[in-house]
Amino acid sequence: MNLNPAREHAKDSLEDLRDGLHHLAERHAAEADVYHVGLGLADRCNDAARSFGDGTPATPEPQPGHAPGENEPPAGLALLEDLRKLAVEAHGAQIDVLIVHQGAMAARDQEMVMAAKAATAEIGRVDKWLQTRIKETAPQALAALP
Repeated sequence: MNLNPAREHAKDSLEDLRDGLHHLAERHAAEADVYHVGLGLADRCNDAARSFGDGTPATPEPQPGHAPGENEPPAGLALLEDLRKLAVEAHGAQIDVLIVHQGAMAARDQEMVMAAKAATAEIGRVDKWLQTRIKETAPQALAALP
């Protein structure tokens, strides 16, 4: 069984999640917990991606974007939208890792099964943190609307 295409796709998804967390942290650096937890989770996603094979460098390229300004919603709504997008990305990464996990079990590839289990746990941490931040941010952001 050739797991390489699924493994590469899962690795790419984890790297995209890492980059998204890094971008979130940089974009919303004024929120200390978003900044520090986001960077910490990005590092952990990088480690998970590397367990699927050689990954891109641990310091990702800066993503295009900028801090909230005149043409963007207030900071709370911008943060809420960024958290929502990242939660969807995390779910996609979770599915990609699940596909690798199932294939690795069928192929009896213990090393890849363990890598997939570890990645699943990391994505679970990211997802739980994102959901918590969405629950905290949504009422505040919506209450601030005119």
